[in-house]
Amino acid sequence: ELLRQQKEAQRSYEQAADKQQRCEDEQTQRLASEVLTRELKLQNQQFEKRVNLLEHDLWEAEHSNAEALAERQHTNDADRVHDTSDKVRDTAGRVHDALRLQDTSP
Repeated sequence: ELLRQQKEAQRSYEQAADKQQRCEDEQTQRLASEVLTRELKLQNQQFEKRVNLLEHDLWEAEHSNAEALAERQHTNDADRVHDTSDKVRDTAGRVHDALRLQDTSP
């Protein structure tokens, strides 16, 4: 009888030890999960900040490109006006010369 009680006590002790180990393992897993969740949230926040900074940099680059294109277009327009003005001046000079030659011809 004493041997049977001792075996039952040993079995109960082992079951309690197993249960305690499972509880500790579950708690460890829960804590590890919480830590990983926090780390992932932090990484996500850092990623979102980087994305926002990149989006801002992209906006600035697009704005700068638009300004540069507008400035180049303005310069190209000014160059065309200058070229046209030179052509008009040259044509006016040729017309003036032709008229002068016409006036001096017999």
